[in-house]
Amino acid sequence: MALRPDRDWIRRWNWAGAVSDLRFGVRTLRRNPLYTTGVAGTLALGLAAALITFAVAWRVWLAPMSYPEPERVVRLYELEPLDSTTGSSDVGAQARRQLLSAPVLKGFREHSWRTIEAVSAVLTGLPGEWARDGDTQDISRAAVSPEFFGILGIVPTLGRLPADLEAEAEVLLTERFWRTDLGADPDVVGSEMILGDQALRVVGVVRLPSGYPGPSDDVVTIIKWDGDEPRILRFIETIARVRPGYSPLEARAEVNAFVAALGEIHPEHRGWGMDAVGLADDLMRPFRGVLALLLAAGATFLLLAGVNVLGLVAARRVEGRQDRSIRLALGASEGRLLRGSLGEGLVLALVGSITGVVVASWLIGPLRALVPQNVPRLADVAITPPLVLGWLSVGVALGLIIGVSGYLVSRGAKPSVGRAPVWRAVGVGGRRALVVGQIALTTLLTAGAAAILHNASRLRAIDLGFEAEGLSMARTALPGARYSSPELRWNAWRAILDGLHARGIPAAVAENTPMYNSPMSGDNVPPFPIRADAASEEIFYQYHPVSADYFSVMGIDVLAGRAFGPVDYGSSADVVIVSEEFVGRYFPPGTPVERVLGRVIGPVPAAGGAPAPTIVGVVASSRHQGPDAPVMPDLYVPLSRWFAGAGTLLVKGEPDQVAEVVATVVAQVDPDLSWTPLVPYTSHLEEWFAPLRLQIIMIGVLGSLGLGLAALGLYSVMAYQVSARRQELGIRKAVGATEGKLMRGVLASGVTMAAVGALIGLGTWYRLLPFSRELVDGIDSAGYLVPLSVALIVGGSCVLATFLPAIRAARVDPVVTLKGD
Repeated sequence: MALRPDRDWIRRWNWAGAVSDLRFGVRTLRRNPLYTTGVAGTLALGLAAALITFAVAWRVWLAPMSYPEPERVVRLYELEPLDSTTGSSDVGAQARRQLLSAPVLKGFREHSWRTIEAVSAVLTGLPGEWARDGDTQDISRAAVSPEFFGILGIVPTLGRLPADLEAEAEVLLTERFWRTDLGADPDVVGSEMILGDQALRVVGVVRLPSGYPGPSDDVVTIIKWDGDEPRILRFIETIARVRPGYSPLEARAEVNAFVAALGEIHPEHRGWGMDAVGLADDLMRPFRGVLALLLAAGATFLLLAGVNVLGLVAARRVEGRQDRSIRLALGASEGRLLRGSLGEGLVLALVGSITGVVVASWLIGPLRALVPQNVPRLADVAITPPLVLGWLSVGVALGLIIGVSGYLVSRGAKPSVGRAPVWRAVGVGGRRALVVGQIALTTLLTAGAAAILHNASRLRAIDLGFEAEGLSMARTALPGARYSSPELRWNAWRAILDGLHARGIPAAVAENTPMYNSPMSGDNVPPFPIRADAASEEIFYQYHPVSADYFSVMGIDVLAGRAFGPVDYGSSADVVIVSEEFVGRYFPPGTPVERVLGRVIGPVPAAGGAPAPTIVGVVASSRHQGPDAPVMPDLYVPLSRWFAGAGTLLVKGEPDQVAEVVATVVAQVDPDLSWTPLVPYTSHLEEWFAPLRLQIIMIGVLGSLGLGLAALGLYSVMAYQVSARRQELGIRKAVGATEGKLMRGVLASGVTMAAVGALIGLGTWYRLLPFSRELVDGIDSAGYLVPLSVALIVGGSCVLATFLPAIRAARVDPVVTLKGD
């Protein structure tokens, strides 16, 4: 029976010949190990880099969040007024975001919304003490509103969700905690769990969505507020789900109107606005710029690797022209040569692709260890089978392109016997344009990387106003059952501090500390308004309860007056210490810091509207919110005057030097008190700098790869040109051209391409700078010098890559060349 017409090609194809050609290609490549290693290695490098960058960018940024309809989930912020004198507020990008207060959250949950389906508070990373079998274990707790599970579409893996009437007496276990700490025991549901001073009923096990609220929480509890807390205490992270048929922009308009109406009733909200931003976008905001650069770099590397391989293949085809001429002369058909070229290209591509996949799989683990762990969904990054198959397919496509391109380059040979073929440089202009494009892309990419690196270095060099080196810290929350009054809480802290001081260890306690990521840390401390008088401008300050030795332990300079002392904790007088920034904003411009000592300032709302306190000291300003945020006015009060129970113990010394002493002193005061591990304060600074660290790591890898591939591209095209012009160079040398002149000619060609490519890349960088500012904050801080230096480095490195072809051109033997002709 005849084959179907669309399958006749299968019958006509010479399969035995194809296998023979493939074997011939393998033997040929084995005889040229340097060439084979260069081509396969370049492909492996490009494919591995592209695979890793795509895997990271896809899982962390581009892949949809794991909760249903992520485009409908938003995070809510109050927006601080831009103009505090008029009370007007602009809800644009310049407005400062603040978290919500408990009364606002309660109002949101009770309000009948047109665009919003549900609202929930989310507090994560809360310390908890789990009492089990006579022992205690520190665990991390998330506290949420009952609507949290519906907003994120969370259903229990085991058991049920908390019942509304008894929700505060029930607890959920995260699936990770249930499996690792409880051995996936199903009988745990229904049991009692002692968490701190509470006995909670375990009602279920849940799997939290990947990337939010975070991988570190062990249990989830329900939290409710009465709404009696001060409205100025803005510390609650809040999420909401938008109703079907409405957009986040419509929800933003409705919540903004709600807060504007609150401002008519409550002065604390006058002039404030509200923002509703997509949760997924907000989570990615610190990392979006570097991930966009990462994705662009992956595509660029794949393009550079492909172009470089084509250049190397073209150069080899020119050098192998005699072999092709002989095969044609002996009767080989063009089809046979095409099959051989395709077989060789496929072998190279498969070797490079498999090597690239193996290298990427091997590197992805160390990469996850190097990248900061607070990058959302980082733990999910992996080289999955679909990615492997996709990248092998890309490799096969590149192999076909390599085979066809190699055949087309060498097609100019004609059958001849005893005489070398006359060769022409096929497509030299196109290859030059590709190399110029490579250099331009590398310059653009490396300039962006250098600008981000410059911004990271600039932020790290900013004086934070305190000294974190040689400082250790640990946090605790004094249980309310045992420490029911401020006096009891302060007495416990004072006993711990006195015990450490008696052993010669400087220590202090603070309610919140700079740049520490916790619900009431320095970068989450809500701002409080204050006025010097009715006619003065309202300013916003941050409020910090601290112990007596806080400033000396933290390395904050006292500029005038004194620090807190024992007399301030036993006296009924209200005293405060303010920062230099506070003096500059609260008092008339130019007021010396010494002149404000003994001055009385307006009531402090953070202390419940306490009587006007007296300034007894002025200290240097600290960047509690980080080096990228404006310096806020700071107001410090004695710890005993207002202390909620949760605090940070700050100890001079490294953890391995003081941990044992701290544990002994704490055990003497309260052996049942639960603490977070004593860690260096610098570790929390590193958490703040985590996005910058990610950028630096990626930039170092991407910049090196890009520069190497661009140099390899220029080398390949120059090697091709030298091979194609071997006869010309031999003749020129025979008629008197010196080696130096031949070498300078090749170098001049390389310099021209490097200079043109670098200038194009530099111009494109400046052209795209406005768009880059939207992706990466502070990227324009590099000015003109950094990108210009990058262009010079890239261009210079590429010029160096032309030296080897130039040396080969200078060493052409005219006798051999003329004899072959």
